[in-house]
Amino acid sequence: MGLSLIVVDYAKVLNEGLNSIIDSAEDELSRLRFTSGETVKKADFLKSVIIANEAILRLAHRFSDLASEMASNEADPVRKKELEQISETCRWVPANPARTFREAVQSFWFIWAMIASGTAPGGRFDQFMYPFYKTDRQQGRITDDEVLELLECLRIKVMQLNFVGGGKLQREKWAGMARWHNWVIGGVTPDGEDATNELSYLILEAARDCQTPHHTITVRVHDETPEDLMLKALEVVKTGIGMPAFIAVSYTHLTL
Repeated sequence: MGLSLIVVDYAKVLNEGLNSIIDSAEDELSRLRFTSGETVKKADFLKSVIIANEAILRLAHRFSDLASEMASNEADPVRKKELEQISETCRWVPANPARTFREAVQSFWFIWAMIASGTAPGGRFDQFMYPFYKTDRQQGRITDDEVLELLECLRIKVMQLNFVGGGKLQREKWAGMARWHNWVIGGVTPDGEDATNELSYLILEAARDCQTPHHTITVRVHDETPEDLMLKALEVVKTGIGMPAFIAVSYTHLTL
């Protein structure tokens, strides 16, 4: 249940990279003075941080190596370019800060996949991903159609991990049970302002076009939620895929 009840700090990984976290843990470990049992526990924790994050980087680099190998054997120039881009992206993130929206999606995916046990939420996806989207759009590096395709691909990737292991009896036991890998959109900012942005709409559009059961979506609704967002959300509800959910929030909830 532990992994099912957490939302990791995706923004920290996207903006700082795992190398930064590893470096911080190594620096703290080097300065430890073993004066008590608590210090030993802290050392063990820091070592585990280093081991776990280095393992994620090795996994990402294996994907990079595979994409590079596939690219070298690919005759189609369009697909070859895609594979080369995948290889470059997986070599850079999640080790380093994401530089583009595409890299941010890939970095997010690696981290989310590492915790995808039971119910693994995506957090306030339209909030921590928005700076990457906004910068790319302003600089002409990506179009909304390309963003939409990435979001739809992400839905499909989440479905790939929506499985039940353990054989026939386990599958029968959990048949029909949803995983509720939930992405939250909308709501308010820490300052109490409406948090809706372009990604909020695109996430809903991806669910409307790619009607997979997962990931699920929750719209945080408050007094200033744009009517257009509610209408877009209702378009998705009308498809019959059972989402999004609607949760009423207020600024006071954030200050408790």
